[in-house]
Amino acid sequence: MQFSVLPRVLVNIFCIVLPLSMVQTLEWITPLGSSLVGCLFLVLDKSASDLQEPFANTLHALPMATIARTIEIDVLQPTGDATAPALQTVNGVQS
Repeated sequence: MQFSVLPRVLVNIFCIVLPLSMVQTLEWITPLGSSLVGCLFLVLDKSASDLQEPFANTLHALPMATIARTIEIDVLQPTGDATAPALQTVNGVQS
């Protein structure tokens, strides 16, 4: 829990304080500069939260079921046993 809540809180605080610290340097383009840097940190936080559960059934998860099914097909093929078909993709996620 601390690895998901603390970074999100710190990123939000950073995005709030960032324009205040950049106003002397960037002057009138402070909103643009702080928005770009803030979006970068928000994207990094989102990608980190997507990678926290590598075995979940999401778009960014490891395709463990597909890997296991491919190994099963490769092992059973030389013996002549009937194998189940390969897994199908549903909305970009193999299930």
